[in-house]
Amino acid sequence: MEALLNSLGELVFVLDKEHRFVFATGPPSAFLIPPEKFVGEKIDKVVPEYLVNLYYKAFQQCSQKRPVEYEYELTIKGEKRYFVGTLSCIYIDGKLNGTVVVAKEITERKKAVQELLRLETRYYNLFRSVPVGICVVRMDTWEILEFNPKTAEIFGYSVDEFKNIKIDALYVDPDELKEVTSKLVSDGEVNIDLRMRRRDGTTIHVKMLAKHREDDSGNHFMEIVFQDITKIKELEQALRENLNRMEVLFEDIVLALSKIMRFKDLYTDLHQRRVADLTNLLSQKLNLDEETARGIYIAALLHDIGKIAVPSDILSKPTKLTDIEFELIKRHPIVGYEILREVDFPWPVAEIVLQHHERLDGSGYPYGLRDDEIMMEARILAVADVVEAMSSHRPYRPALGLFAALDELSKNRGKLYDPYVVDACLEVCSKGIKADHSESIFRF
Repeated sequence: MEALLNSLGELVFVLDKEHRFVFATGPPSAFLIPPEKFVGEKIDKVVPEYLVNLYYKAFQQCSQKRPVEYEYELTIKGEKRYFVGTLSCIYIDGKLNGTVVVAKEITERKKAVQELLRLETRYYNLFRSVPVGICVVRMDTWEILEFNPKTAEIFGYSVDEFKNIKIDALYVDPDELKEVTSKLVSDGEVNIDLRMRRRDGTTIHVKMLAKHREDDSGNHFMEIVFQDITKIKELEQALRENLNRMEVLFEDIVLALSKIMRFKDLYTDLHQRRVADLTNLLSQKLNLDEETARGIYIAALLHDIGKIAVPSDILSKPTKLTDIEFELIKRHPIVGYEILREVDFPWPVAEIVLQHHERLDGSGYPYGLRDDEIMMEARILAVADVVEAMSSHRPYRPALGLFAALDELSKNRGKLYDPYVVDACLEVCSKGIKADHSESIFRF
């Protein structure tokens, strides 16, 4: 019998009606003294005082003929261990004849419970102290079942006031709540920026991350994290307004730079603006992204700024240029590059200007670049430059006309000019492009 009891891993004590041990067995590691030394001794002689007190307290309750359970701890070989004991009274012919105590070690379970309590306390404190709002909402009633203090603070309520608030009362637009609910049920979670209402009626911007949860009874809940992003939105708006102002200022500076040529050569000023407008149309036809198109437009507005280094009498010379004069003209992309490379443009404006007279077969200038050595932006600018130059009046010749310009592109498609850009230009022009040779810019 003793071997069987030992195999159960429990401590078993039998005491007579005088509370003297008559039997003791169990795992030796769970005893303060060997089990055999209990036998014949009264409980208060071999058991620590606080355990004796627990025993007698349980014994008083056990007198009502019901087993009594109690927990206790012992320090055995320097290690704190936990046990749960069950005391039962033995009655023979209706008279108390002794007691049986069965004790089971629960150290691992106790430590696990303590760890869970520690984690629960830790996460509860974290729940209360995090700088974002957290709440749980029942979706059929919109009741806020749980929330941390930050949630109430975000919406301008005290914690007690917020206990009576339903989530739908916080939405500025009821349709947004329907949208959130629908998306939450279909996708399982929502990450969205919303306008919501504070206690004083003011509107705030809130980032909401919500997850959908359904319990075993079929009830649906929203587990929500709120972050007040009102100040971030206000800052973003201020930055956008500032950026818009800077863009306007930037455009004004670029236009001012391009107009420098007006005092040198009126034709060049008008030419640059007309070419810039044509590059916009070509960029749209080629489906270029907005930023790339903008870079080409800026480069076009400034592409002949290097001619500021060319004497005015050469720029406006009514007769054919000499070889030396033409060599001076051919330096204007390099001069333009030198002027513009010091400006920190968000696009390769200086490089586009440097290459706008290069040609696919290497016959262009200033460096005789070929094919893929020439930037796509420069290829677009080159086509627009040729079309406007041939369509417009020059000091040394009358306008050749748009049809002559398009014929030049067609004949040299893929040889001098990028074939895709040529095709785009032909399509744009076929829809009724017109050149106005007055002092206004190209009109399309």
